[in-house]
Amino acid sequence: MRLFILTNSYFANDTSLIYQKALDLVQAGISMDQAHFYIVGDSIPTNYTNLFNTHSTYNEYNSVEIITNYEAQRLMGSLTNVIIVHFGADLKGSERFPHYFIPLWHPSSINNKSLLQNWLQNRKLGSYIKKSTHTICLNEWILNTIKLAYPKFAFKALSGYLPTAALPVFEWQHLAASKAEIAGGNNYFLAFMPLIEMVTTLKEFSIFKKWQKTSMSLVFIFENEAICAKAKLLLKGYKFKDAIFILAKPNLKREWIAATYAALWSGAHFDSSFLMQEAVQFHIPLLLNTNNELPDSWLKAGEYFNFSPKLALSNHFKLYYKDEVYRQARSNMGHAWLNQLNTNGELEFDSKLPMCLK
Repeated sequence: MRLFILTNSYFANDTSLIYQKALDLVQAGISMDQAHFYIVGDSIPTNYTNLFNTHSTYNEYNSVEIITNYEAQRLMGSLTNVIIVHFGADLKGSERFPHYFIPLWHPSSINNKSLLQNWLQNRKLGSYIKKSTHTICLNEWILNTIKLAYPKFAFKALSGYLPTAALPVFEWQHLAASKAEIAGGNNYFLAFMPLIEMVTTLKEFSIFKKWQKTSMSLVFIFENEAICAKAKLLLKGYKFKDAIFILAKPNLKREWIAATYAALWSGAHFDSSFLMQEAVQFHIPLLLNTNNELPDSWLKAGEYFNFSPKLALSNHFKLYYKDEVYRQARSNMGHAWLNQLNTNGELEFDSKLPMCLK
């Protein structure tokens, strides 16, 4: 079997998730008999190139090779037994081979696009589902969204279990360095939410800061630099602006997630699911707004409540700040949820990657 994994994507704002999932596919399938993995891309980062190269010669029947898009196109005419795996991409000359689409992004997740751009991306997502042999959904949140949004092609969508590589273990000095890098050395809450909710969140954070003289900071993560620029304008005149930090999601590092006190999500689509799971693996408690499109199986991932009522967020800021036992209990609850989710996925999902690709 020759498995071509395309590492570019029509939807990607940040390609690191693609490289990680490509690596997960390689690690999950490296023991398969006579499997050859082609990692296709023109600008794969050095750190991932090194990781792929560690698997480049697993045994005489199994190998991993990094090639450019042009090289992949040239190979298409001379190869047989080819399978294409992609995350929203096309490869010239590959039309006669089976294509498996793994959606990692929801078109509505970037909230500064025009209605036309949003419509075009939703249409493009639908076309990839339609052309796929199967669309493999890596968790129930993705599967439910795809089936609801594209009922005509719902039969194409399958749940797929893909084991994820173990996350790095960060020592306290690494976490301290992360706090220094993004929050002046202070403890911080990490907030993933749409720009429209920023002012309300700042007001709630002010109530918390006035209640307790604390160095605790709040770090907003927005989808791109353009949204960050708009967010910074909203800080004008804000009393506690020295405790507010604004960063773009493509610059996000795992250390920043591992070092946070708690992580907030509001208005999230399924593309947030992978970061949420990483946070839980790092034993970070999640605060989840009820406006997130969560399936029932995800409701115990964190503390699930409505952020909108006055004092709702500020009371939770206070609770997590003053009660370490409560914070740890919530962290443990999330970790137990994730362990159960992974167990259920391995047992109940329709297919296991990459063995199911034929």
